[in-house]
Amino acid sequence: MSSPVSPPVAVILAAGLGKRLGDLTANRPKALLPLGAGGVTFLDFSLRLLLPRVSRAYVMGGHRFDVLTAHLAAQHREAAGKITALEFKDYERVNNIGTFLRAREAFANGAMLLNSDIVYHPAILDRAFEAYRADPGQSFLVVDDLVVLDEEQMKVTLNPLGHVTGINKKLPPEESLGEYIGILYLTAADARRAIAAGDRLVAEGKTNLYYEDAVAAVLPQIGLRVVTAGGHPNTEVDTPEDYARAKAIYDRLAREGALPWKE
Repeated sequence: MSSPVSPPVAVILAAGLGKRLGDLTANRPKALLPLGAGGVTFLDFSLRLLLPRVSRAYVMGGHRFDVLTAHLAAQHREAAGKITALEFKDYERVNNIGTFLRAREAFANGAMLLNSDIVYHPAILDRAFEAYRADPGQSFLVVDDLVVLDEEQMKVTLNPLGHVTGINKKLPPEESLGEYIGILYLTAADARRAIAAGDRLVAEGKTNLYYEDAVAAVLPQIGLRVVTAGGHPNTEVDTPEDYARAKAIYDRLAREGALPWKE
């Protein structure tokens, strides 16, 4: 009989400015935009789903870090011992590759990483944790393989063995499996490789990159696999139009009883 797998650590990246959302994020992080009438934010959404499954959640802040920490203290007081907020102060100069590097301590034993501006059916997270429990020694990312791809999406390509060969918005849609939706698991060893690659890229002055670029730099060494979203709804938010779509998905999930809380 195999021994139970220890819960992983979670890392939520929530440092960016969200410039394309204009005044909506002027005085708060994008992660604190509300999704429904009950006031649940993007960050609350992921924390509510993650906290029962993980040993600790690291929330990586930057823009209006004071507002972020005040929100955590007010809304997640009962889980205070399980949440660590870390500040990335250089968020205006360095893209989220820097936030990823600031979180290096959280990856000491491997971690599940999530973007903070995503809404997704809880069944997608179920699929991710099932993959983790099946083989905690295998890194993976979650891909929506049914979405119609365009230039804005973070696309993923595979080789015939099922290993990820590319993660980039510029990949040709016709050659891509689908869109990376912002949920990723890295083992401790693979995280060390990605963090070392990120350090090199930033040292070279490439501060405008994403954490996906650090991961992409080490794909030949880490054998990254894919977990599909299983056709379940999800979206990432960059624009007001994306935000409207995220709220519509959240409303649908609430109406269908897919959320483990009442809106």
